[in-house]
Amino acid sequence: MMRKRFALSTKRTVPFLVITLAFVVTGMFLMLSRTLFGAPPGDIQHTEIGETIPMQGNGEVVIDDWAYNPTEQHMIATLHIDRSAVDRNTEMTFAAQDRSNAREELPVTMLYDDRDYVVVHIDAVQPSFDVIGIDIQEQETDDWMDQDESSNDNTPTELARIYADHRMVDVDESMTVEDEKTYDQHVLNLEYDRLGDDQEDHQQVIENMNERIEELEQELVDIEADILYSNDDEEVELESEHSQIESEIDGLETDMAQEQEALEVSQDEQDMIEEQMEMAIDE
Repeated sequence: MMRKRFALSTKRTVPFLVITLAFVVTGMFLMLSRTLFGAPPGDIQHTEIGETIPMQGNGEVVIDDWAYNPTEQHMIATLHIDRSAVDRNTEMTFAAQDRSNAREELPVTMLYDDRDYVVVHIDAVQPSFDVIGIDIQEQETDDWMDQDESSNDNTPTELARIYADHRMVDVDESMTVEDEKTYDQHVLNLEYDRLGDDQEDHQQVIENMNERIEELEQELVDIEADILYSNDDEEVELESEHSQIESEIDGLETDMAQEQEALEVSQDEQDMIEEQMEMAIDE
């Protein structure tokens, strides 16, 4: 009788343990996905083209393009990465995972790295992918580390993470891996356009400052006219206001000169890029 009860108890316990284990494993997977990707499965998680993402410590990354070829099952992303001089003494690395299988890393190759641009190739991306996350990491080079540091575990530092959601990423079935010269020409075009946008921003700031200076100068004229018909107390107050406006104009003129200088530097850089583009075509 005792054996029969024990057998019945065992039959009931085993399925219960299996179900419990399944829930635990599923929960751990969901926790892992949420930890690595910051959002539960099903949520749209996508970094927009042109969006500026700050990197840990300093610098920023902007996605210029990111496309997926379902036929070849690969992705190619072009990133503009702005780093400080200190960061340039480190080696940049990349790691990629699919949110639906966050524990498995996808093969990543850096196809191009120059002019603050990086072209990254991600292979083995199944058409059924959910969200691809790319970790942008840095690792100190052996030349930069001393002997004591190089002997320790040199674990990469995560700087930023960007995402491509299957519902929003660009699809290009003709996209293939190109040679370095092709990517160099592509980057030159991107940089030329970026500098053009940069100049428009500077010009807009200069225009706004100039309009503000004209408004303030008119205020000075009005105050000077009011002073002629003011009593002693009013004159003191008006002269104080006059001085404050003059100081504001001086500050704006200084800022405007800096903006003009930055505009000219950007124009010179764009001229150099244009020359390099013409030389590349002639080769």
